[in-house]
Amino acid sequence: MTLTTRELLAALEATLTADSMAAVNQLLYRQGVWTSGDHTAVDVPIMATGPGAERVSGRMDNTGVFKVMKEAMK
Repeated sequence: MTLTTRELLAALEATLTADSMAAVNQLLYRQGVWTSGDHTAVDVPIMATGPGAERVSGRMDNTGVFKVMKEAMK
């Protein structure tokens, strides 16, 4: 039997405690495992120049990147 990543995660979520699932997620993320059918949880570099560039640094959530870009386009 072959499971997709989504099916495997659903099975794990149904059987593990929240703390255990958090630990599994961290292991999967560190390995760059696909976390959905379309995305990995691998960090990627992000850089910016120009006005507001100081707001882009280090590790950022993708929604934070969107907020910075939205503000820059005003």
